[in-house]
Amino acid sequence: MDLNNILEIFPKLRKAIYEKKFRITMTNHEIQTFQAAGIKRSEQCPHINVYPWDGGLSVHWRHDPQYIICRIYL
Repeated sequence: MDLNNILEIFPKLRKAIYEKKFRITMTNHEIQTFQAAGIKRSEQCPHINVYPWDGGLSVHWRHDPQYIICRIYL
């Protein structure tokens, strides 16, 4: 999936650290790990891992570094 399509589906990711990390992952095929404000609630700061996956991204959100709360393949 094209990153611009992802950003159209999830507009809150645009111009945030999410977009920057997604672009790095898709361009360089490098895993990115970071913390950022939550998409639904800005007070949450989940741990986020972004992996290159089959022409797109695999994104894992975690509140506790040991437990994945959401995994999305884009």
